[in-house]
Order: sequence, then C-alpha cells, then structure tokens
Amino acid sequence: HRFDMGSTTHDVTFGYYFAHIDETFGRYSSTALLDVQNNARLIDLVAVDGAGNVVRTFTDHGIYRYGYEWEDAHGEQTSHALYLADEWQVTPRIRIDGGVRWETMRARGTVALKKTVNLGTFATSSILTGSGVYANYDDNFSHATWTLGVDYQFNGDAGLFARYTSANRLPSLGNYITSPTAKPIIQTMDLGEVGVKYASALVSLYATGFWTKYNNVSFTNYRFDLNGPAVSEARYADTQTFGLELEGTLRPVRWFDLSGTATLQDPKYKGLTYVDASGKSFDFDGNRLIRIPTVSLRFVPGLNLLGDRLRLQASWEYEGKRYVDTANSVRLPAYATVNLSARFNVSQALSLYGYVDNLNNSLGLTEGNPRAGELQNGDAGANTFIARPLIGRNFRAALMYRF
Repeated sequence: HRFDMGSTTHDVTFGYYFAHIDETFGRYSSTALLDVQNNARLIDLVAVDGAGNVVRTFTDHGIYRYGYEWEDAHGEQTSHALYLADEWQVTPRIRIDGGVRWETMRARGTVALKKTVNLGTFATSSILTGSGVYANYDDNFSHATWTLGVDYQFNGDAGLFARYTSANRLPSLGNYITSPTAKPIIQTMDLGEVGVKYASALVSLYATGFWTKYNNVSFTNYRFDLNGPAVSEARYADTQTFGLELEGTLRPVRWFDLSGTATLQDPKYKGLTYVDASGKSFDFDGNRLIRIPTVSLRFVPGLNLLGDRLRLQASWEYEGKRYVDTANSVRLPAYATVNLSARFNVSQALSLYGYVDNLNNSLGLTEGNPRAGELQNGDAGANTFIARPLIGRNFRAALMYRF
C-alpha cells in the first residue's frame, strides 16, 4: 500500500511465505570402463600370460566396480516466513528503501547408513549398500535477514546509490544426505555495494563497487577412488570478495549501439584450514575461489534495421583463468568466444530468432573434475585430466508468438 505523508511517500509491502517439500532420494551407481570415441563401447579389462591366455578378468561386461555410490534417504521440510519492506521517497531526489524477513524451517527425515560388502569377484569386491541402520533427524532452524539502500539523484541524468544486505541460507534436505549424523549449520552472508549511474540519449554508464562476505560456506570434497568407494569430506570456510562492475551502452545513431560489461574482482577464501583423515594439515587461506575468474568482459555491437524490425548483434565474451580446487593447484586457462544473434519481427505478434553460439569454436574449459577433489584436486600435475568444455559451434532457431 502506498501512503502519502505530506511531501513524502511510503510504499509498504507485507507478506507471508509458506513452502512444504517432501523429498525421496535414492542412488546406486557403478564404475564402467569405456573406450574414447563417439558412441563409446564398454570394454573388459583382463590379465593375460606370456602366451596371451586370459588368466583373470577385472570387469563384468565393462563394469569395473559395482556399488561405487549408494544412497537411500527421505525427508520433509516446512518453511514459514514473514517479510516487511518500505520504499520511502524522502524528497524528489532521495529515496530510502529497507526490508526485513524472518524465516523458520523444520526438517524431518531419515538417511540410511552405508556399509561395504564383498561378493567375491573383483568387480563386486567393494560394493556400497545399506547397513540396515538409519539416522533420523528432526531439526528446527530460524534466522532474520535485512537490507537497507539509498538512492540519490543529482539530476535527471545522474545519481548515486548504495546498499547493504545481511542474508542467509537455511539448510536443505540435501545437507543431510552427505552428512547424515551431523546437524547442518546456517550459512550467512553480507553484501555491500556503492555506485554511480548516468543515462542520456547518447550514453548510459554504471559503475558499482561491491563487497561480499560469505560465512560458513560448506565444501563437500568428493574424491573418486578407482579401487574402492568414493571418499567424501565436508569442510567449512569463509569467503571475501572485493570487486568493480562496469556497464555501459553507446548509441551514436539510431541504427547502431555498442554495449559492454566488465567485472573485476578479487575473490578469496578466509580461514580455509583443515586436517585430513591422515592427520596432514592444509592451509588455503587467501587462495582464489574455485571457478571464479578475476576478469570477465563482454562487448556487444548491434544493428537496428528496417525501422527496428530487424535486430542483428554479435558478442565477444572473455573469461579469465580460473582454478579447479581451493588449493589452486589445477588452473583452467582463459578463453574468449564470439556469438551471433538475429531477431526479426514479422508482425506485432510474431518474431523469429536465430543464434550462432561459439562461432570461433573456442576450446574454453568451464569446470574441472570435482570428483578428483575440490579442496585439493587429484589431477594436479597430470598431463591429462577431465574438464567440462564449452559446446562447439552450434546453431539455434526460435519462434515467438504473442497472443
């Protein structure tokens, strides 16, 4: 509801939020050996004697390890939240807005504990399965979040803004699957930004300095073991990032525009130290956050033709180098891509779209192998490792009809 109070106005929002989730999770997976080709084939690994006779088989029709993963869990989660927000127009040039939210959540469920069994063959010698023992949980969580922002307009074209937010993320049912005997913790984060903005018919510019601090970030270090069950370790640490976001658009003529964005940031871990199961200590305090580059750039030139019925544009995108693990031992190189797109308005109701993604067939890698460990990756120093690449050059078309 909007309230007029003399020369000022308040735009107040009040609400209630409810959610109920009922979730069942089951998983059984095995390790298979395949050759490296399109439509890869399952292969059997055997040992032979000097005469070439098979003396032992290590796989079962290509399956190297049965029961590599196993999970059986069920739970339900109920959330209630109340929130209140206010946009206060103090003067024609100054606006202050703030909000608060209180959320409570109850999680109940059960997780089957695992055991390892040996059924006699190499492929079945280390199978994860249920132990017949279950871990039950019934936990309650609650937390408040709030935000406060201010916007000051120098004139009709330029302004200054700032915001601070204290937020949180309550646990979910998935947290219990990876750590069934430990109560999850609430993750909190603090976010701040301050910036300037300018907009005219010729140019629009935004410059925003930001700071983020995430507390109690959970890491599940999931490591693949070819000769046994996977190893899972849970760790917690804080993160802190200082950065600058730049965004702008230049419109020298009606039929051409050029926009660009740049993100420069310094994302680091804070307090990431731990001792592994063997008693070895690790200190990754101050290391770069995984999969986050320090530099990201995007430039988009565009043409508006046929009275704006036809839009043609290209984009050049650059992602700086990133690291696979918190130890910063495996580095993914920087890459750049070129994309093309077109939109044609056949009528007010019908539009046609065409896209060419990764025109230059960039061999960019977006993610390493998390199953080799995200704390300290087992691929460090290897001349060959698994990674997720960009999709090669590809084409898409779309049709949109407005009723």
